[in-house]
Amino acid sequence: MQEFLQRYRDGIIGGGIGLILAILLLMIGFLKTLLVIVCTFVGAFIGIYLNRTGFLSVSKILEDRKIGRLLRWKNKITK
Repeated sequence: MQEFLQRYRDGIIGGGIGLILAILLLMIGFLKTLLVIVCTFVGAFIGIYLNRTGFLSVSKILEDRKIGRLLRWKNKITK
């Protein structure tokens, strides 16, 4: 089964995406489906950009807060 999934992974993913798009088209119509797709891609690109620039890095946020100091203190104790 694992070999089958690895061999046809791209086809399975494509089929799943096609099924989701078909359901969206039938349920909410073409223009609303198009809006959902555009918003998804814009959100994905914003997320990739923020990840690459480190703008919303969790480690940077934690370092600026008391929680970051507490976690660093806890790590020193456990080492």
